[in-house]
Amino acid sequence: MNTFRSGILSIAIAAFCGFIAVFLTNWQLTRDFAPATLHVLVFLGLTGWVALRTWKRNRAEDWLQPWWIPGLAFFGVYGVAFGVVLAHDPERALLPWLGVLFASFSALLVFSLMKKNEDNTNENDLLQRFPPQRFRLVMLLWLVAGTVIWGVYIAKMGGLPLFADAVEGGRVAMAEKGGGALRLGVYSLVVWGWFVWYDAFSGKTLGRFTRFGGTLWVAILLILLANRAPLVHLFAVPVLMGLAWKGRGQGSATFTSRLPALLALAAMAWIGFGMLGAMRLLSDPTLRHYPEIAYYADGGHVFQLGMKIPADYLLTTARNYLQVFDIAPEFYGFRYGGSYLDPLWTALPGKQYALAMQLKSVLGMQFKGGGVVPGVLGEAWINFGALGFVLVPALVSCVLVGLYRMHRRGKSPYWTLGYLFLLVHLGSNMQSGLMATSIFPVFVVGVLVVMRYAISIESDKRP
Repeated sequence: MNTFRSGILSIAIAAFCGFIAVFLTNWQLTRDFAPATLHVLVFLGLTGWVALRTWKRNRAEDWLQPWWIPGLAFFGVYGVAFGVVLAHDPERALLPWLGVLFASFSALLVFSLMKKNEDNTNENDLLQRFPPQRFRLVMLLWLVAGTVIWGVYIAKMGGLPLFADAVEGGRVAMAEKGGGALRLGVYSLVVWGWFVWYDAFSGKTLGRFTRFGGTLWVAILLILLANRAPLVHLFAVPVLMGLAWKGRGQGSATFTSRLPALLALAAMAWIGFGMLGAMRLLSDPTLRHYPEIAYYADGGHVFQLGMKIPADYLLTTARNYLQVFDIAPEFYGFRYGGSYLDPLWTALPGKQYALAMQLKSVLGMQFKGGGVVPGVLGEAWINFGALGFVLVPALVSCVLVGLYRMHRRGKSPYWTLGYLFLLVHLGSNMQSGLMATSIFPVFVVGVLVVMRYAISIESDKRP
């Protein structure tokens, strides 16, 4: 059996066994065990088994296969987190569980129908050079323009969100004052970082100091806005490049050579995500009085709070997934695809009223910060009902496969960057939704289209 079919079969078996484990957590004979722990161990073990098969193949570029990053994110949100919630609330979870089941097999069906698309072409040989002179000029102007826009944005907000009296709620209010157009102008620097690091693997037009210094500068600007999502995208896309590509003239990297770095980066991301979240919570005196926060605040256990926040975020998403079935369609009618378009006409005036904020309003919640994230499957239910569990995963999988093929044909770095972004977007937003919180995915496509005409590509592939 070829490697492609073996990989698909492994994921299918892992998914099937994981779903059986969901029922086992509530089976009478497991009453003496910790059901949540059992479910987590089963999913982690099976996901590790699939990873082992790729390890044996030992090709680092396999990380760019279209089912890997989204598949791991799906296991994390709807396998581990949802399994923990399901173990504690089994009575109302039959329909949500069936949604997870149908979504899994819908995506697996698309991947299994994908024609064998493996050749001996090295991933590095697919990369193309940017024309050096034009690339240097555009990158310099882009960085300067983005920095100026950041300064105007900060001035319009009246201060730095990171140092607001109550960061968790204050950053949202300040962002509305700053306006959506300026915010998107600043976030374009995220895409700037991707171009810089693509160049690092394809042609090294820019020097190491410019590459690292520019990325650090952009990261500082984004940190001062106290928003984690742009930082995740800034670093995650180059990390994927580093996993799959070794650099010009150095051959192909191996999976095993990249694994220690991957684990270290994953730990750093968990710590960074959690600590920024802890800082945002503890900066608000009104939030410090909540019992679940007061223990950490009063005892000085800030690091422990930071480590707990990412896990709580996943569990909250799983609970929100159960909650959307109580909301739609009785209190919030099916949108039939409308929620995916909401950010387009609400972002630029300044106050985004995407699906997460709408659900927060419907539930009558007044907490500070963002909205109620439904997750990718909760978003699918709200739009199309039960049909969404089949339709949305199938469509997303088709787009993933299509972009992956364009990348493997080496047609253009813009296809490659778009594909890497989609992998990261699905991986980092499985718990929030495709378009439930931000216009950023559409904005990225627009930036790539503009840059396609701003920087022409040399027609020959590099040797």
